[in-house]
Amino acid sequence: MDQVALYRRYRPMTFDEIVEQEHAVNALRQSVISKRVAHAYLFSGTRGTGKTSIAKVFSRAINCLSPNNGNPCNQCSICRGILDGSLLDVIEMDAASNNSVDNIRRICDEVLFMPAQAKYKVYIVDEVHMLSTGAFNALLKTLEEPPEHAIFILATTEPHRIPATIISRCQRYDFRRIPNDSIVGRLRSISDDSGILIEDQALQLIATLSDGAMRDAISLLDQVGTGTAVTITESDIFKMIGMVDRTVFFDMARFILTSNVFSVLTLCNRIIMDGRDILRFTLDLAHYFRDLTVISLSADPQELVSATDEEISRMRSLCKTTNVSQLLSVIKRLSSLSSELKWSPDMKTSFETSLIALASASVPEPAIFPRQSSGDSKILEPSVPTESSPQVDIQHAEPPVSIAPSIAIRSSASDQRPDPSEDLTPPPAETEMHQDSLDEPPTSSFTDESHIDSPLPNLKRAFEPAPRSKGESTNLSKLIHKPLVRSANIPLPPDIDDSDFQTSLSDYSTVADTSVSPATNRAVSNSEAVTSDPADLQSQWPIALSALQSARYGDALRFRNARVHADGSTLAIVFPTNMQTYINDLEQKGGYESLKALILSHFSGFSDLSLSVTKDDPDPPSDRPSQPQWVQQMLDFADNNGIVIEEIVD
Repeated sequence: MDQVALYRRYRPMTFDEIVEQEHAVNALRQSVISKRVAHAYLFSGTRGTGKTSIAKVFSRAINCLSPNNGNPCNQCSICRGILDGSLLDVIEMDAASNNSVDNIRRICDEVLFMPAQAKYKVYIVDEVHMLSTGAFNALLKTLEEPPEHAIFILATTEPHRIPATIISRCQRYDFRRIPNDSIVGRLRSISDDSGILIEDQALQLIATLSDGAMRDAISLLDQVGTGTAVTITESDIFKMIGMVDRTVFFDMARFILTSNVFSVLTLCNRIIMDGRDILRFTLDLAHYFRDLTVISLSADPQELVSATDEEISRMRSLCKTTNVSQLLSVIKRLSSLSSELKWSPDMKTSFETSLIALASASVPEPAIFPRQSSGDSKILEPSVPTESSPQVDIQHAEPPVSIAPSIAIRSSASDQRPDPSEDLTPPPAETEMHQDSLDEPPTSSFTDESHIDSPLPNLKRAFEPAPRSKGESTNLSKLIHKPLVRSANIPLPPDIDDSDFQTSLSDYSTVADTSVSPATNRAVSNSEAVTSDPADLQSQWPIALSALQSARYGDALRFRNARVHADGSTLAIVFPTNMQTYINDLEQKGGYESLKALILSHFSGFSDLSLSVTKDDPDPPSDRPSQPQWVQQMLDFADNNGIVIEEIVD
C-alpha cells in the first residue's frame, strides 16, 4: 500500500506516546510491571480517544518478551507478530458486524485452547454494545471464569447499553475527551514529521472541529495536507470542509442584534449561493452566540471559548450592545430552527424567514410598554446602548397585560385598569413593523369587551355527575368526600380563596353580557317590574344558578337543591335542614355580600336576600323509611350536591 492514513501511521506504539488518559495508562502500565493482569477490561468513551490504541499496546505489553517500564519493545518476535497480524493469539473482533450468538459461542469454544506462542490469548472486542441479548448471555459465564491464559478487552462508545452483569465482571476505565492544547501539540508533531506546512491558527481550528477526538483531528489534517505544497491557513480549512469564516458569524450576529434586517437577508443569500450547509451554519451560529454569552458573563473566557485574543476582543465589543437575556433567546430560537430545517420542504425560505424574524424581534418598541402611573416615573425610550450611556434591559421590561375577553382579571389594590380614552396604540408604521417581525401577532394592552362575540366556555358538564358503567362498584367513603364529576371540555380553573372569590364576583358585572343568556340580560335591564310570581321565580332561578357556575363559584352545586320564594322585597332561598352549617360558614367568611349582589342582579324588585333552612322535614319518616347508615350517607350527599337518586335497589 503506497499511502497509509495518518491516523494509522501515527497510532501510538507505547504507553508513552498516548496523549492524555493518564488514569488508564498509569493503571495498565503498573499492572504490566507488577504482572497482576485482570481477566477482563472495559474501555468506554467517545470516539477517537484512544480505546483501541491502548488495547493494542496493552496486548503487546503483557506478551512482550522484554518489556521496558511497562511498554512493549515492539522488536521481539511476539510484538512483531502482533503488529503484522501473523500471531493468532491476539484476536480483534468488531461486534457491530459479528453480534450473533454463534460468533460468541465460537469464541467460548476457542478460548479453552492454550495460546500458540504468546503467554496470553487476548480478545479485543470493539463496539461491544452492539452484541445481541443472546450473545451477551452466552458471554457471561466465560467472561466471569475464563481460563488463566485468556484476557478480554471490551471497547464501547455507549456503556449504558451494556448489561450490568457484563460491566460488573470487568475493570472499567472511562476515557475523557482530549483537550484542544494536547490535540494541537500532537498535530504539530505529525505535521512536522510529515512535511505538512500549516499555521497554528489552522491547527487550533482543526482541534476545535474535532470535538476532543484525536482520530478526527488527524484525519482532518490528512485531508487538508493532501497534495499541497503551500502553507495551509484557517480560511483553506473553512473552504475545504464547507464551513464559513468566523467573520461571517460575527457579521450575522451583529446584524441580528442591531436589527439590520436587509443585511441579514443579503448575508443569508451569500451563504446559500456559496453552497454552505444551512443546517450546519445554524448550529455553528448558535454556538457562536453561546460564545458571546460566555464572554459577556466571564472576565477571563479564554478557557471556555475557542478563539484568538483578537476575536474575543471583537466579540466583547459586540456584547456591549446587548444583554444576556437577548443572547439566550437567540440561542433558543436557533436551536428550534435547526429542528425545523430537518423537516422543512424549503430549507432556504425557512432559513431566511426565521433569521429575518429573529432580527426584527430585536427592535425595541416603546409603544408596547405600559405607561407608568406615578408622576416621577419616566416612559421608556428606545435607544442604542453605548459605553457612555446606561443600558436598558428591554428583555426584563414589564410586558403589557392583555385582558382576555372572557376572564375577569384579579389585581391588587394598586393596579388599575387602563383608561380607554388613553391612546396606547403604537403608530401605524411601528405597528406594521411589529406585526411583520414577530412570530405571533401582538396583543393590545386594552380590549374593548363590547366587540367580542365569543361567549364564555360552557362549564355545565363540569358540574354534572359522571355516569357509572353497569356493574361498577363504588367506594362510598371516597364518594362522600369527593364526588365524581364529568371532565370539562376545557381545563378547570385552579382553586381560589375567599378573597379571590369576592374579586371574581365583583368583576362579574364586567363580563355579564357575554356570560349569561339574553333572557338574563332582559331580566337585569327590566328593573321596574317586580319578579314576585312563583313561576317567574322558578324560571329565573336556573339562570341565576348558571351565573354562579359562570362566575366560577365553587359551591354552586349546593344551591341546586334549594328553593326560592318571595317574602316581600326579600328573596328567600330555603335549603334542606342539613345545610345550616354551610349557611353559617358562608356568613362568617364574608362572601355573603358578593353572593347577594350576584343573585339579586337576576331578580328584579328585590332589595335583600335571606338564606335559611326549611323548618319542616321535606322527607317525613313515612315517605323515607329508616335506611341503613351507608344509604342515609349517600342520600345526604346527594341532597347537598344536587344529585337526584331515582331508585335504590337493595
